[in-house]
Amino acid sequence: MEKLVAVCKGGDKAAQRAALQRLYRSTKAWNPPLESMIAAGAVPMLLEVLKTEDKEIQSNALSVLGQLASCSNGAATVVQAKTVPVLISLLSVAREKLCEEDAVWVLAADNTSFQDAVLSAGVMCKEA
Repeated sequence: MEKLVAVCKGGDKAAQRAALQRLYRSTKAWNPPLESMIAAGAVPMLLEVLKTEDKEIQSNALSVLGQLASCSNGAATVVQAKTVPVLISLLSVAREKLCEEDAVWVLAADNTSFQDAVLSAGVMCKEA
């Protein structure tokens, strides 16, 4: 995981895309290595990668963040990294529907603590 995270931090866009795709595929495994991803610094790296103008890289980063936000330990890490405001800002500047939809998918992660953070940020109103 550390090597993949390091490659994602590098400047080679093709290598970043490939590494992000491998990270995403690993989240879909039978026993995904989410803890080792988190320990390797994946969440801060993914937030940094979201600043790129490359929509494919952004989409891949959002896919990995969505998987991490859906698990209990990952959701706490994603919330603590202040991901929700980054995702909200990405929605306001998204130039392509794909990244906008990916950001919404992460914000709608199936995890109560992550959903609470999204509601606290005022993204949507809590149903009465």
